Amino acid sequence: MVSEFVDHLLYARGVEDEWRAFLEQDDIRPLIWEEFEQLEQWRQYSKKWKIAIEAVIIDSFEKLNFSQ
Repeated sequence: MVSEFVDHLLYARGVEDEWRAFLEQDDIRPLIWEEFEQLEQWRQYSKKWKIAIEAVIIDSFEKLNFSQ
């Protein structure tokens, strides 16, 4: 069991180093960051849509004025 843990730990460290080396390549880095920027833009659009939809729902509910 301990040897399995050590194997997994060493493997994880090796994978992290490989990912760092991969992501630091000059031709890869701009592509990755471009995708992160696109994801952030979509996240912002999604947040704005959610806020707008919630505002419309609240406004519609208030106009119905069920509480009279």
